[in-house]
Amino acid sequence: MDTSQIVWIVVAVVVLLIIIGLIVFFAKKRNKAKMQERQEADRAKAAEVRQSAQATALGAREREAEAHRVQVDAEQADIEAERARIEADRMRRQADERKADAQGIRDESQEQLRKADEMDPDVNTDDKRKGGRGNDRGAGDRDENRGPDQNRDDQNRDDEGRHVARDADGDQRRP
Repeated sequence: MDTSQIVWIVVAVVVLLIIIGLIVFFAKKRNKAKMQERQEADRAKAAEVRQSAQATALGAREREAEAHRVQVDAEQADIEAERARIEADRMRRQADERKADAQGIRDESQEQLRKADEMDPDVNTDDKRKGGRGNDRGAGDRDENRGPDQNRDDQNRDDEGRHVARDADGDQRRP
C-alpha cells in the first residue's frame, strides 16, 4: 500500500467521521427541538389543567356560598314559621278568651231576660206556676178573650215564655 492509498483511506475515514458527527449533531439538535416542543405542549397542557382546576375550585366556592345562603334562608324560614306558629297560638288564645267573654255576656243577658220574665206578670214560668198563680197556659197559647196587644206579646216569646227579638219578617233573631 502506498502512501497515497493510506492518505485516501485516512481522508475517507475523516470524512466519514465528519459525516457521522454532523448526523449526530443534527439528530441531537432535532431531538432537542422536539423535546422543547413537547415541553412547551406539556406546559400549555399543564396551564390548561391549572386553569380548569381554578375554575372548578371557583365553582366549588360558589356552590358552597350558595349552599350557605340556602341554609341561612332555611333557618330564616324556620324562624318565621316559629313566629307564625306563636302568633297563631296567641290569636287562638285571644279568640278563646273572646268566645268565653261573649258566652259570659250571653249567659248574663239570658239571666237578665229570665229575671225580667220572672218579674213580668204576663209571662208564665215554671217558678210562677209552682208559686200558685194557677195559669197553665204556655207562652204560645192564645186566648180569644184577650186583646190583640196581648196576643202580639205572646208572639214575641219563645217556647219557654222568654222574650225574643224578631226581625222584620217575624223570624227570631239569634243572639
